Amino acid sequence: MLKKVFAAAVLSACALGAQATPIASVAANTNPSEFITLASGNGIGQVSGGSLYSGGSVYTEAGRVYAAVPKPPGGTTVGTWLAAGPLNINNGGGDANLHLSTQFVSFLWGSSDISNELVVVTNLGRYSYKTENLPEVFNTSFRNVYIAFSTDGNELITDLIFKMDKNFNSFEASNFSTTAVPAPASIALLGLGLIGIGAARRKLA
Repeated sequence: MLKKVFAAAVLSACALGAQATPIASVAANTNPSEFITLASGNGIGQVSGGSLYSGGSVYTEAGRVYAAVPKPPGGTTVGTWLAAGPLNINNGGGDANLHLSTQFVSFLWGSSDISNELVVVTNLGRYSYKTENLPEVFNTSFRNVYIAFSTDGNELITDLIFKMDKNFNSFEASNFSTTAVPAPASIALLGLGLIGIGAARRKLA
């Protein structure tokens, strides 16, 4: 009987949902207490490539376009923000890759350039977004707007890659918020544990 229960729990965990394009939305989470702190590295919630900043302007030298820290209208930027692109100060050029394991992530996207490209990587695929194929409110003139990506079933967002054209200014983002999701194996074990507790209670009764 236990083998049948275990098999059923594993099958239900594996069949949590089919692949679907991550859903892009606006007016995402804006609660400062839920923002994550960015740090350099390759672990979950860490950033490789690009540059991390805690405030101020990126560009100070003459002849370069200034890139201010992304800041929501009437609000504040919490913690560290990131920038991708070849013109970052301190030799912080290149793409910025945020490593995740989540079904929901939101962030404040700084003023958009036409060269901005966001690649959402999941365990089931890769999806590329530019301002023209995001929700209607996104266009090349928007300034500091929250955006969210969410998945369902067994699809997890594993990375966000912030890409820039080599000849253009940086891609800035801040105020990241995520929701951690347990792995399918953990869900199956949780189900087994609940079943075991129920069986034990029946025996005691």
